[in-house]
Amino acid sequence: MTPKKSKIMETNKLQNQRVLAILNFAYFIYNFPHDFIEKVWSDNSNMAEHLRSKFTARCKGAGYCSAGNFMDWFMDLSDGYRTDLLVWIEKNYRAQSSFSSGFGLGALTENASTSL
Repeated sequence: MTPKKSKIMETNKLQNQRVLAILNFAYFIYNFPHDFIEKVWSDNSNMAEHLRSKFTARCKGAGYCSAGNFMDWFMDLSDGYRTDLLVWIEKNYRAQSSFSSGFGLGALTENASTSL
């Protein structure tokens, strides 16, 4: 394998991982488990209660919790708490989509390799 081909494959793998992470987060926004806050901050029940209160307030205003409500709450989090949530999602949540099962990644890989 040539060094250029190896670099392209490495770049494609990283790009695919990033795409999957973004898709996984997007699916999470629409399908989050009801107790995700308590799970993410299980080591700090006071913080979990505080963040749950803020989350509930965001959703009650609309009468339901839309993806927009979720994102408003997410963007209100400090960088550290956003990172905590993103790391937890990466470790504990897997979207069910054609991309997460590998279908479609070939097209991503082909497009990435031709654009280098």
